[in-house]
Amino acid sequence: MQKVVHISGQGGENSQGQLPEHFEQQLHQAFRNLQLALQAADAQLQDIAVLRVLITDYNPQKHQLLIQRMQQLWTDQGFPACTLIPVPCLALAGMQIEIEATAYCQIQPGKD
Repeated sequence: MQKVVHISGQGGENSQGQLPEHFEQQLHQAFRNLQLALQAADAQLQDIAVLRVLITDYNPQKHQLLIQRMQQLWTDQGFPACTLIPVPCLALAGMQIEIEATAYCQIQPGKD
């Protein structure tokens, strides 16, 4: 039996709510936060079917950093379907990236 996991609002803030100044640091933290959210739902990166990535002040360099990070995370399979959405701003001042994901995974025996 499969379950669908919807995750939104994964930004670059650390566990203390601090946002690094640099995009690349926020990018790495956003994917780390995504992995933690997936883990809490008994899912993993490979279960993601769709990603939506929102980026402020979009430029080709940020796009390349995103691609490089995804290549590091998805080494044994193709990327999930991914939509990159340039936006003027996000929920928090200084927030440069936000990730949403939809994952499909097997329900673990004995869990709902």
